[in-house]
Amino acid sequence: MRALTEKELTTTNPSYRKSMTVATKLAIERAINNDTVVKSAFTLLSLCSQKPLHLDIVISYILNENAQLDKEEIALQIQGYSLLMFEERENGIFVSTHQVVHEANKSVIKESRELDELVQVIALVMSFKQFVDAHLPQTWRDRNFNRDSEHFVPHLITFAAEVENAFLHRDDCQVIKEDVFNYFKVIEDFRRLAIIGWNHREYSAAKVYCEAALKLAEKDQLKENCERALDTNLKESGPKNDALVASYNMIGILQRELGDLQNSKENHERALDIQLKHLGPEHVAMANSYHHLGNVQLLLENIEEAKELYERALDIQSKNLEPDHIDLAFSYTGLGGVHCELGDLEQAKEYFERALNIELKKLGPGHVDVARSYVNLGYVERELCKLQKAKEHLDCALNIQLKKFGPEHLDVANTYHHLGVIESKLCNLEQAKEYHEKALHIRRKNLGPEHVDVALNYFQLANVERKLCNFQKAKEHLDCALNIQLKKLGPEHLDVADTYDVLGIAESKLGNLKQAKEYHEKGLDIRRKNLAPEHVDMASSYHHLGNVQLLLENIEEAKELYERALDIQSKSLEPDHIYLAFSYTGLGDVHRKLGDLEQAKEYFERALNIELKKLGPEHVDVARSYVELGDVERELCKLQKAKEHLDCALNIQLKKLGPEHLDVESIYHDLGVIESIAESKLGNLKQVKEYHERGLVIRRKNLAPEHVDMANSYHHLGNVQLSLDNIEEAKELYESALEIQSKNLEPDHIYLAFSYTSLGVVPHKLGDLEQAKEYFGLTLNIELKKLGPEHVDVACSYVELGDVERELCNLQKAKEHLDCALNIQLKKLGPEHLDVADTYHGLGSAESRLRNLKQAKEHHEKGLDIRRKSLGPEHVDVALNYFQLGNVERELCNLEKAKEHLDCAVNIQLKKLGPEHLDVAYTCPVLEHVDVALSCFQLGNVERELCNLQKAKEHFDCALNIQLKKLGPEHLDVAHTYHVLGNGESKLGNLKQAKEYHEKGLDIRRKNLAPKHVDMGNSYHNLGNVQLLLDNIEEAKELYERALDIQLKNLEPDHIYLAFSYNGLGDVHRKLGDLEQAKDYFERALNIRLKKLGPEHVDVRHGQNELSNVQLALDDVQHGTECQEPTVEKDHCAFLDDNPTV
Repeated sequence: MRALTEKELTTTNPSYRKSMTVATKLAIERAINNDTVVKSAFTLLSLCSQKPLHLDIVISYILNENAQLDKEEIALQIQGYSLLMFEERENGIFVSTHQVVHEANKSVIKESRELDELVQVIALVMSFKQFVDAHLPQTWRDRNFNRDSEHFVPHLITFAAEVENAFLHRDDCQVIKEDVFNYFKVIEDFRRLAIIGWNHREYSAAKVYCEAALKLAEKDQLKENCERALDTNLKESGPKNDALVASYNMIGILQRELGDLQNSKENHERALDIQLKHLGPEHVAMANSYHHLGNVQLLLENIEEAKELYERALDIQSKNLEPDHIDLAFSYTGLGGVHCELGDLEQAKEYFERALNIELKKLGPGHVDVARSYVNLGYVERELCKLQKAKEHLDCALNIQLKKFGPEHLDVANTYHHLGVIESKLCNLEQAKEYHEKALHIRRKNLGPEHVDVALNYFQLANVERKLCNFQKAKEHLDCALNIQLKKLGPEHLDVADTYDVLGIAESKLGNLKQAKEYHEKGLDIRRKNLAPEHVDMASSYHHLGNVQLLLENIEEAKELYERALDIQSKSLEPDHIYLAFSYTGLGDVHRKLGDLEQAKEYFERALNIELKKLGPEHVDVARSYVELGDVERELCKLQKAKEHLDCALNIQLKKLGPEHLDVESIYHDLGVIESIAESKLGNLKQVKEYHERGLVIRRKNLAPEHVDMANSYHHLGNVQLSLDNIEEAKELYESALEIQSKNLEPDHIYLAFSYTSLGVVPHKLGDLEQAKEYFGLTLNIELKKLGPEHVDVACSYVELGDVERELCNLQKAKEHLDCALNIQLKKLGPEHLDVADTYHGLGSAESRLRNLKQAKEHHEKGLDIRRKSLGPEHVDVALNYFQLGNVERELCNLEKAKEHLDCAVNIQLKKLGPEHLDVAYTCPVLEHVDVALSCFQLGNVERELCNLQKAKEHFDCALNIQLKKLGPEHLDVAHTYHVLGNGESKLGNLKQAKEYHEKGLDIRRKNLAPKHVDMGNSYHNLGNVQLLLDNIEEAKELYERALDIQLKNLEPDHIYLAFSYNGLGDVHRKLGDLEQAKDYFERALNIRLKKLGPEHVDVRHGQNELSNVQLALDDVQHGTECQEPTVEKDHCAFLDDNPTV
C-alpha cells in the first residue's frame, strides 16, 4: 500500500523525488556497509517483531558473530544510532524501530543477505537462549511467571516464520550440516522456545519450534547424542534424556491446543510406544504420557478411555512419588474432568479439591495452576447449583490471573466466561453480559474471529441477551456461533447441538415455533449419535423439545418428552438437583393444560422447593414458580393465595429484571386477570385495566408489532374493555389478536380458540346470537382436537354454547351442552368448584325455560350451596343465586318464598355495593349497582304477581332511578326497564303512560342499535301491544309486522320470538275480522311453542286458547270444543318481561 502511495505521489509531484521508504533504505544501506555492529543489529531486528526487543539479546547476537568486540562498546555504539529507538524499563533497555524503518530494514537485509539464512536463525536461537539463561533461569518453564517473559513473545511469533523457512521448508541434507551448528544444543533451545510459546498460548509458533527440534531428533545417527543432550525437566517434556518422546509429547500437546486432536493422539501414542520399549509399563515417566493421551481422549469425548489412562497415570505416580507430589495434582485434575463429563459432579469436586490442596502446598496461593484449580472447582460448584461458592472460587482465580497474566490473557478470558455463566444463573444479567463481552474481546484479539472458543462466547452472550429479552440480538450472536462451529467442528459436534438448543429457545421467544422445533430436533439428533440414551444431556434435549411441543399445544407429545427427561435426571442426579425442578415445571404446565390442576400444583410446588433450596428466595426461577403456582391457584379459584404468589414473583422480578422486562409484563397480566375475577363484580376494573396497559407498553417496547405475544396483550386488554361494556373497543382488540395469531400460528392452534371465544362473547352481548354460536363452535372444534373431550376448557365452551342455544330458545340443545360441561367439571374440578356452580346456574335457567321448574330449582340450590361455601354468605355472586331462585319460586307460585330469596339478594347487594356504589364509581360505571337495580326489578315482578301492582311499580321505579344515575339516560338497560314499566302501566290501565315508556325505550334502542337488530323487534312488539290495547289497530299491525320482519331476518324460522309476533298479528287480524288470517297466525305461533316449549308449557296453553277462540268465532264449534282448554288470561306483556338483560 505504501509503495502504491509513493508511486502516485511521484507521478503527481515530480519534485517528490525520493519517498520516505527510499530515503530510509538508503540510510540503512549506508549504515550496514560502513559498520559491522550496526549491520548485525539490523540483521537481528529483521528477524524479529517491530515490538521493542531487549538490548541484551541484540548484544548477544552481535557477540555471537564477533566475540572480540566489547559488550559496553557495542551498547554505546548501537544507542548512538539515529534510526533506532530506545526505551528504558524496569527490567532493562529495549530497542525498536519505527514501522517505516522496520519494513525498509527487512527489505534491505533480504536483498543483501550474505550468510546462509540457516546460520542467522541459529545465531538468533543462541541469543534467545543466552538471554533466557541470564534473565529467566528459573522462571521460563513456569506459566506463573509469564509476565517476566511476555515482552519476548511477539519476537517468538515473528521468528517462528524464519525458523519454518530455514528448517521445515528445506530437505534434511540442507539442514543437517555438522559444521554449521551444534545440533544437541539447538534441539534443546528449540524446545525451550516451544515451551515458552506454549506457556503464553502461542501454540502455532510453539509448534514450529517443536517440529524443528523433532526434525533434528528423528535422525537415527543423532538420536543417542540428542538424548544425552536434551534437558527434560518439565512434565510436558516427557521422560528425561529421551528427545523423541519429549518432542512427540510436546507436539501432541500443541496439536491438542490447536484442535488437531487426531494427530495429537498419534504423536502421544508414538511417545508412549517408545517409552514402553525402553522403560517398561511401570516407570514413573510413563505416567506423563498416559496423562497427555488421556487429555486428548477426553477432548475426543472418549470418556472411558480417558478415565482409564488417567487412572493408570495416577496408579504409577502413587507407587513412585510422594502423596503430595505435584504430578499427582495433574492426574487428579484429569480425573476430575472425566467425572464432570460423566455427570458425577461430587466425585469430580473431590478430585479437584485434592489437586488444589497439593498445589496450594507445593506452589503457593498465588500460582497460576492454583487459579486453574479454582476455575475447575468453580465450574463443578456451578453445575451443583452452589452458585455463590462457585463465584468465590472464580473470583480467587481471576485475582491470580490478572496479577500473573495481565488483563488480556486467554486464561483471564476463560475465567470471565465462567463468571458470566454464574452471574447469569444468579440473574445478575448486566454483570453477566459485561463478563462475556470482556471474554469475547480477549478471545477475538488472541485467537481470531473464527476460533471455536469465540463461538462459545457468542453462545453465552446470546444466552444472556435472551434472558434480557433481546431476542433478535441473541439470535445474531447464535448465528455467529453456529457458523464458526459448523466450519470448525463439523455438523455433528456436541457444541453444535448446544447452539441449536439455544437457537431453538430464541426462536420460541420470537414466536417462530416451527423453526424452534426444527432446531431442537437437530440438537437431539446430534446428541443421540454422540451420547448414551441415559446421558443427562439427552434429558436437556427432551426438555427443550417438550417446551416447544407445549407451545404448539401438542400436549401429549410434550408430556412424554418431559417424562423422559425426568426419568433420566432421576437416575443421574441428586433428587434436589435444579434440573429436576425444570422438569417438574414442564410437567406442571402439561397437567395444567390437561385440566388436572391439583397434579399441576403438586409439580410446581416440587419445583419451587428445589429452587428455594438451590437458588435462594430472590432468584428469577423462583419467581417463575410463584407465577406458575399463582396461575394454578387462580384456576382453582383460590384468588387470595394466587395474588400472594404473584406479588412474590413481581417483587423478585422488578428487583432482578427491572420494570420493563417481558417477564414483568407477564405478571402484570396475571395480576390483571386475578383482579378482574376478584373485583369485576364490585366494578373495580381500574386496577385491572392498568395492569394490562402496563404489560402492553412493555411488550410494545420489546417486541415486533406482529409478535404472537402482542396478541395475548390485545386479548387481555380486550377482556377488560368487554367488562367495561366498551364493546367496540373490545371487538377491535380481539380482532387484532386474531389477525396476529392467524399469521403466526397453525389454524387449529389453541390460542385461536381463545380469540374465537372472546369474539363470540362480543356478538353475544350485541344480540347477534348466530354469529356468537359460530365463534363458540370454532373454539370447541379446536379444543376437542387439541385438548381432548374431557378438558375443562372444553367444558367452558360447552357452557358458552349452552347459553347461546338457550337464548336462541333451542332449549334441549342448550341442556345437552350444559350437561356435557357439568360432567367434565365434576370429574376434573370436583363437586364444589365455582365453575360447577356457574354450570348449575346455566342448567337451572334452561330447565326453567323448559318449565322443568323443580329441576331448575334443584340446580339453582346446588349452585347457591357451592357459592355460599366458597365465597361466603354475603358475596355478590351469592346474591345472583338468590335472584335466580327467586325467579323459579315465583314461577312455581311460591310467591312468599320468591320474595324471601329476592330480599336476600337485595340486602347483600345493598350491603356490598351500596345504593349508589360510590367506592367504585371511578372504576367501572357500567357495573355500579346495576345488580341492585336488577333485584329491585325482580321484586317488582313478584309484587305484580302478588297483585301488589303499586308496590311492583315502586320497585321498577327504584331500578330505573339507579340505572339513570349510574348508566345514563341512553343506556340499553334503561330502555329495557322503560319497556317493563310500560308493561306495568298497561296492567294498571295507564295506557298513555305505558305508550310513553315504550316509546322512550324504542328511542334509546334506535340510537344504540342497528335498525334490524333483534331487540328493535322487541321494542316494536311491546309498542304494538299498547297500540292494540288503545285500539289503534293499524298502528299495532304495522309495529307487529316490523317486529316480524326483523325476527325473520335474524332468527331461525321456529324461534320462540316469532311465536310472540305471530300471536300479536293474530290478535290484530281477529280485531279486523279477518278470522282465517288470524287462525293462520295463531296456528303458526302454536306450532313453534309446541316444538320449543313442549305441550305442558303455559304459553302453549295460551296459544291453544287463542286458536280455540278464533275457531269458535268461525262457528267451528266441534273443533273448537276439542281444542278448548281451561281459560288462562293472555299476557302480551310477558314478552321479555321476566328476562331483563343487564
